[in-house]
Amino acid sequence: MTFDVWKQAKLMNGFEQLKSVSLPESEDTEIKDLKKLAGIPNMSPLAGMNMSVTGTEKGEMMKKNNIQPGTPEWFKLWFSLPYMTGEKPL
Repeated sequence: MTFDVWKQAKLMNGFEQLKSVSLPESEDTEIKDLKKLAGIPNMSPLAGMNMSVTGTEKGEMMKKNNIQPGTPEWFKLWFSLPYMTGEKPL
């Protein structure tokens, strides 16, 4: 690979122009503004779900239906995606 003077000069000129750009100074930037700029939605689809409650419910289903870990029923219970696919765990 050879050193290209013109390509390097173009890169350096672009870098100098980038350094000279001034950003708007806002002291009252709030977390909601930052989330909006980052593309983070206001509500997560699972925001109201408590994972420990869900895990406890699944553990109770395992005991009630005598489901053993590693069986196809166990995988279906723990790895089904009812909110994405509408699949019922049992």
